[in-house]
Amino acid sequence: MDKLAQRLECSKATLYSLASTKEQLVLAVTRAFFRDATAEIEQAIQAEPDPSGSTSPASAPPCAATPMPSTTTWSVTNRLNRSTARTPPRRRTGSTK
Repeated sequence: MDKLAQRLECSKATLYSLASTKEQLVLAVTRAFFRDATAEIEQAIQAEPDPSGSTSPASAPPCAATPMPSTTTWSVTNRLNRSTARTPPRRRTGSTK
């Protein structure tokens, strides 16, 4: 958690205010990621013309009823997503035979 807080430029207290354990933090970040991804997909679908020719608006996505996280949650989650997106995969070192 020390390294994560340092990388995200926040305190451990901020991280623990979002989740009381590492596992809960991972779940919160994962949920936020998929909530964002779902919203992007829903927007893309809304922008596409209806192949049936209907002009009626589509119903709200099921995730619309999900309560929004706090600003602090979004801020830390966004920094975590940006931070991990820039991290290249680790290469194994050692002899190759």
